Amino acid sequence: MNTVSGDATEEEARRLRHALLGQDLRNFEEEHGAFSAGELAEAHERISAACGRDPGGTRPEQTSWAH
Repeated sequence: MNTVSGDATEEEARRLRHALLGQDLRNFEEEHGAFSAGELAEAHERISAACGRDPGGTRPEQTSWAH
């Protein structure tokens, strides 16, 4: 059973993971240089596929305004 408190905790954990990933990516770019457009496009496609979204960023079962 989900609770409001549990939902808030999960949201905060998601935000923290997002922030840490962002910092890791910035650190990587500082050390190795910026990602190329091709690398960014490939990453976007892979992330979209992992999330069940088409490369345009929407989930197949959703309309464009619902994502």
